[in-house]
Amino acid sequence: MRLRLMYEFLFGWATPELATPMFGDTRRELPDEVTREERMLYKALMQGAELFDEPKWRAQAKLELDQLPRQTSYAWREAGLYAMRNEWGPQQIMFACTIPRRRSPATIRRTMALSSYTPMAAG
Repeated sequence: MRLRLMYEFLFGWATPELATPMFGDTRRELPDEVTREERMLYKALMQGAELFDEPKWRAQAKLELDQLPRQTSYAWREAGLYAMRNEWGPQQIMFACTIPRRRSPATIRRTMALSSYTPMAAG
């Protein structure tokens, strides 16, 4: 059960380009620089789909939009993690944030990431 929940977390936490939200100012490859199969979470989602026969994980990895669930936003309250999307697919806008469950002067910090990817038209 715990392993399944870990794959479910990857599904809910994945950004439009199959990565994890970036909190900070580092750079990673743009989606056009690598194939979908080379992206950070592709193999993990496919492995989980195979292991647990879960079609939504496969659909997210392969970008089969008609196979994805209506629910687009997920919360892990115990961990203080939230992922909110307007839709599935490359044009989605995703807002991810961390909000500590227990607040003290040392843990009041919140972090946020906004992910969006829209391919530029050629020409």
